[in-house]
Parts: sequence; structure tokens; C-alpha cells
Amino acid sequence: MAWLSRGHTGRGATARACDLVVTMDVSRQSVVDTLRRLGYSRVADEALAVLPDPVDEQQLLRFGEQHGISRDELIDRMGGSP
Repeated sequence: MAWLSRGHTGRGATARACDLVVTMDVSRQSVVDTLRRLGYSRVADEALAVLPDPVDEQQLLRFGEQHGISRDELIDRMGGSP
């Protein structure tokens, strides 16, 4: 978890904008279930065979790149917007 703090206006008044950045590992089974639900059955089978448990964000990004699946594409298939 990381906090990024910016801003000081001077004259005793402080303006702070904090962004909370949280990175979390997810279970391999969660990744597999999501891929299957979104229609990526073959990729889900491979994820089950090759991904560690738990999976961190960088491992997920690399796995997706290797299979031509971007985070934006997954978000779109889930009905969200990137």
C-alpha cells in the first residue's frame, strides 16, 4: 500500500491530494474463473496449469500479454469502461 501526497499552498493553508495505491495478489482460481466466465476457456486452462497461486499484478499483465488479452479488453467484456 502506498500513499502519494502532493501539494502545499503556503501561508499556513495546506491542500493535500492523496492517492491510495493498493496492489493485491489474487488467487489463481479467481483468475481462472473470471477467464472462463468471459469466454476464454482455453486461456483459463493454461492459467490453471502455469500461474502461481497467488498471482500478483505483474504476473497477470505478462500472462495477458502472452495471450493477447489486455486489461482494458477484460474490463470491456465485464461491462465496464477502461
